[in-house]
Amino acid sequence: MNERHDDSGSTSSPEEVLDSNLYGDLIQAGGLASAIATTASTLGIQLGPIKTQHASGRYSTAEISSERGNILVLLGVERRAFSINISNETLSWASGATDNLATVTRMAHAWQVGISLRDLINFYPFMRYDRIAEAHEQGNPVEFQWMQLLADPEYREARDLLTALHSQPELSGVFPYFSHKALRLTSDPYSRTGKVISVCETITGSLAVEIVGVPETRKEVDSLHQMVELVILYLNASQANAREISHLE
Repeated sequence: MNERHDDSGSTSSPEEVLDSNLYGDLIQAGGLASAIATTASTLGIQLGPIKTQHASGRYSTAEISSERGNILVLLGVERRAFSINISNETLSWASGATDNLATVTRMAHAWQVGISLRDLINFYPFMRYDRIAEAHEQGNPVEFQWMQLLADPEYREARDLLTALHSQPELSGVFPYFSHKALRLTSDPYSRTGKVISVCETITGSLAVEIVGVPETRKEVDSLHQMVELVILYLNASQANAREISHLE
């Protein structure tokens, strides 16, 4: 069953939100989510609940869930276009745009039932994906991410740091990424809710290591060797033990 869920309480109407020259069919259907639900029903496709964003977004947005992330559909402003982004908490799987609502509906269903990334762009050539998404699909995002960061000119100043960490067998399964000018390391590439270690250079040139969200674990060290040892200790330690380690000289 294709359902549209709307909890916004907005009093606006589709006519006030949508451009009638571009989206007359959506206005008639009651908004984007309703139009997708109607199209899916016509095509005999089951998409499940279709959510919308709040306020005026109730007519101009649609979000369809899948086991591999949510499919978010937004509308173009200057021309008729359905902008699509498939993503989860940590990864943008694929994105693209088309002016055909039936194509959007078919593509969303194809993603729900497990189409591969390569087949996705073969059947829907307006879609694109990054190599990291394919690495996730193939089950090897960790090594791919290390290679990407080590080769990326943007991070050449951090190459010694990356090399020191990547050379350690104990860290072979740790997923690296940069956030807020710091290198972050997590044992789970599919989530950011678990333990995350942060490493960054301080203004004095030392290296600060800490467990993200546990500021008392912050410790500054002077060498790459000390940094690697502390990262390994923090990754293997419980939160309580990490606090004790951070106070050791």
